[in-house]
Amino acid sequence: MKNPLKPFILITLLLFTAASKAGTFDCTLVAPAKDAPLITFTVGFNESDTRFLYVQCILNRALHRLGYRAELLAGPVGRELFDVVEGRADAIAATTAQKMWPIEVDNLIRLESSFVEVTNVVFTRKGVPTPSTWQELAESGLRIVMARHHTSAQAYLAKANTLDVEGVDQAVQVFLAGRADALVSFEANEEIQMRKELSTADINPAETLSVSPLYTFVNKRFEAIVPAMNEAIQAEIAVHLWNFHDK
Repeated sequence: MKNPLKPFILITLLLFTAASKAGTFDCTLVAPAKDAPLITFTVGFNESDTRFLYVQCILNRALHRLGYRAELLAGPVGRELFDVVEGRADAIAATTAQKMWPIEVDNLIRLESSFVEVTNVVFTRKGVPTPSTWQELAESGLRIVMARHHTSAQAYLAKANTLDVEGVDQAVQVFLAGRADALVSFEANEEIQMRKELSTADINPAETLSVSPLYTFVNKRFEAIVPAMNEAIQAEIAVHLWNFHDK
């Protein structure tokens, strides 16, 4: 694990407005004290994703209240658990409930608030019935392609006819090449949004399978400040409310 007292580059004061189809929010990142202890969080969002910016805002301000500094490591979804297990991070900023995890991790404590979520979607080809639930998809007999680290999909489709690939872009390529009948991904995935091929007449519109709350977990060695972290995060959410259900 990283030492929470390691040197840290001062965060510059920054005011930004994050916008997406789900709404907007304003947030000022605060500059922590230079000698404040550091907690490194890992998160499965790209740095340009609205969810990354919102998580960054809440954690930066909440930990500043407690005299800590928050650093976020962006990466591919599903890598978060391994970042913690392999010592690259002290905490996970936004991930699925523990029952969905592909591995057991017993040194983390879940914080109370879920302040961000992700929508799981499925694309199918024209002429193929589009399932609207995980159970329907699992029992459909369809050839399903998905990213290997999509933890929700891995849990719900464990017994289905699936092809696991390294990332979303590869999954899209497999689907468009006709090697799969269905593609499972996240609504917020940039690769999905940018692939205009998925909007062609040959592909059905995306169907929502579920909306999953994402939780924050911290290493047990921070257990003493967990109650204060819960209070600070809830206070920041109240000030910087982002209603991502507003379309």
